[in-house]
Amino acid sequence: MAIEYEVEEISRTSIGDVKERFKDFLYNYRERKTGLYKYRERLNTMAIMNQRSLVIDFDDLLVHDMDLARIVENYPDIAIEAASQAIKEILLKEHPDYAESIEKFYPRFRGLPKTVPIRRLGSEHIGKMISVEGILVRLTRVEAKMIKAYYIHVDSEDRHGFYWPEFGELGERLEKPIACPICGKSGRFQLDMTLSKYIDWQKIVVQEKPEEVPPGQMPRSIEVMLTSDLVDIARPGDRVTVNGILRVMPTATAIRGSGKSVFNLYIDANYIDVQQKVLEEIEITREDEEKIRELARDPWIHEKITLSIAPSIYGHWDIKKAIALSLFGGVAKILRDGTRIRGDIHVLLVGDPGIGKSMLLQYAARLAPRAVYTTGKGSSAAGLTAAVLRDKQTGEYYLEAGALVIADGGVAVIDEIDKMRPEDRVAIHEAMEQQSYHKDFEIMLANGSYVRIGELVDKLIEENRGKVIYGKDTEILYVNGIKLYAFDPDTKSLKIVNVDRVSRHKAPKYFIKIVFSNGTNIMVTPEHPIVILDGNDLTTIPAEKVRIGIKVPGIKVLTPNIKGNFIELTIENVEKVPNKDSKWVYDITIEPYHLFVSHGLVLHNSISIAKAGIVARLNARAAVLAAGNPKYGRYDPDRSIADNINLPPTILSRFDLIFVMKDIPSPEFDRLMARHILRVHEEAEKIRPIIPPDLLRKYISYARRYIVPRLSSEARKILEEFYVQLRRKGGPRSPIPITARQLEALVRLAEAHARMALRNIVTIEDAEEAIRLMSVMLSTVGIDVETGAIDIDTLMLGRPRSQQEKLKVFMETLNELLEASEDGRVSVRELTKTLIDKGLTKEFIRKTIRRLIREGELYEPEVGYISRV
Repeated sequence: MAIEYEVEEISRTSIGDVKERFKDFLYNYRERKTGLYKYRERLNTMAIMNQRSLVIDFDDLLVHDMDLARIVENYPDIAIEAASQAIKEILLKEHPDYAESIEKFYPRFRGLPKTVPIRRLGSEHIGKMISVEGILVRLTRVEAKMIKAYYIHVDSEDRHGFYWPEFGELGERLEKPIACPICGKSGRFQLDMTLSKYIDWQKIVVQEKPEEVPPGQMPRSIEVMLTSDLVDIARPGDRVTVNGILRVMPTATAIRGSGKSVFNLYIDANYIDVQQKVLEEIEITREDEEKIRELARDPWIHEKITLSIAPSIYGHWDIKKAIALSLFGGVAKILRDGTRIRGDIHVLLVGDPGIGKSMLLQYAARLAPRAVYTTGKGSSAAGLTAAVLRDKQTGEYYLEAGALVIADGGVAVIDEIDKMRPEDRVAIHEAMEQQSYHKDFEIMLANGSYVRIGELVDKLIEENRGKVIYGKDTEILYVNGIKLYAFDPDTKSLKIVNVDRVSRHKAPKYFIKIVFSNGTNIMVTPEHPIVILDGNDLTTIPAEKVRIGIKVPGIKVLTPNIKGNFIELTIENVEKVPNKDSKWVYDITIEPYHLFVSHGLVLHNSISIAKAGIVARLNARAAVLAAGNPKYGRYDPDRSIADNINLPPTILSRFDLIFVMKDIPSPEFDRLMARHILRVHEEAEKIRPIIPPDLLRKYISYARRYIVPRLSSEARKILEEFYVQLRRKGGPRSPIPITARQLEALVRLAEAHARMALRNIVTIEDAEEAIRLMSVMLSTVGIDVETGAIDIDTLMLGRPRSQQEKLKVFMETLNELLEASEDGRVSVRELTKTLIDKGLTKEFIRKTIRRLIREGELYEPEVGYISRV
């Protein structure tokens, strides 16, 4: 019988024949090699494990009954229902007690022969079983989906009830029956929510893989509905294969026969497979492996790989070598206590505009087996890490993955990293500090009443357990209907806004208690940001750095117009209070202001609560290859690296290698570069890398997958000697040239260098090249620009030892002048003159005074005078 004829017959008649064919397949299919009845075994396992789903390999279906396989592809709804009934009937014979306890079984079809690219999904696929691959980028919480509605026939004499629909399950919309299926009469039907039947339901969004997106185009995505045991199988950032039925999204107007005729598509998932291993995504044939092995035997392989990176860009040998090492990566280690030592190599390029940073990054993104190219601000609302966002159309909350999560196991290429958002800076590198309030802190609601924050948040979380998002020592709940007065710093006005989310976190060992001049006091965690006045501007400092006398903003009367209502308060007392009875600390988040008013104070909430909790649950094990622009337009060699780029030392110190790309005029170099650029334009087709990009990409994937280098005793000795020799140059009064963090970076670099040659042993050559690159970095960005000595504090702390010594002179001189002063203050002019005589510069003195006032160490009792807080 022809398949075309058969599916037409199926669509017109019952599914009985299809069910019998599935029973035959499940009961009689035998593996060719072993002769075992594969699906009898799986059905027995289902009964033992009390499972609802049976995984069916599509290849087995093709071998046993090709027509049945085609029915699954073309009429999946009929095939799935028939297979479900077949499973139930077989199990009722084999395991009757178990089969009767399960209302419905789910056949899961795995390994469809064809995968449809997401951007190729169209109307011809509607109603068909399809397979798509991509990255899971959004995930909603698990909710209950009604599959059978229980209605009570109110107008009947016995008020009998019935399940609806009689056959099958409810679709996307709740449908009321026209007539009672029991008595056949119409009337009023009342829905009983408790007796209705439900299954777990979750929506995800799957996006095209970055490497499959055509140049210059936005990645496409498709919504996928997961039900029953498919929910929570995958997390944002996972690469998934989804098999399911392509459907159109119904709308209320369309069901009534009116409205627009254009509909959104979505996939009703039948099976979802999470790809565990990143590097297996790139297929390497036997022929490819032979080419890779032949390349590795070349004694000049390191040079050839380096020359194959961005051949259109002239020079920058060390930078290209560093990029190559980052692509190959070191070896990650997991210790017995669970501690993970990263193998990813982070590289930062800081340089003048127009020197080729972005081109180098883009080329690296094309070579990496898995890479995401983004900017410091992030290409989505999730930024670089992750975020919990609200869908504007449905109001649903979902978890969206950012670039670092999507790049898990690969390379995150970040251009303009100096423009990174504050919340990403915290989530990526800094400790996930709990910036929160003590449980007894009272917040003022918009109606003027006060409530303790601990009581409010505890009650909300206990009442909404199913909606709570759990992180590391963190619980977050999105809320509606709680209104506060927010302070808008841009318009300097008060606004009544809804609280976006509340959260609680593991409490610290102590709190900071701050008393204000209006009589109010607050107790917060040491890291909590306190809003202070910096001239006419508002800024924040951590609570543990607050000092007596600092000026803070206050509000007299709650009116929208802040003019004449904004007052200046001072901090009268600060003390450290041990935590005796608090398990949790609490916070509320007001978007987008993050400033609220209570007790006449302008107070701050944490901007990174949601991310700090959630990022800890997602994988973000990517190598970071980043570029940033100098703060002052061009790189200033007279300033340290920390002063040249708008990144804090906490982030700078995480990079294994940092390179400065300076545009310095040089007749000889400029002529060579000009010739190269002109040749590129003249003979574009001849400018090719020594190793073709496709082959190099496979080479990198092969090396990362199969090569796991270990340090040889000779390499270990060389690295040890380098580290110890440099450390000897440091001392109590001299700068520290290197720390253990750089030693770990050296090991990663040496392992990556060995991987480039497909060596499983790190040799002396590998160790020496790692030392050379580290020395290049230390001699450019790790030096004290004033003394010329290597000082790792320039990177680690943002301030070299010489600056620390100057600060010591500054503080000692200031204290001497203050002790000699009768009124506890000193003239800035007198202090400046004294310090200049001691060898300090006017610029350093001015900057230090400004910074110490901002940090709360000093204040200005009047213009031209300073005093200790």
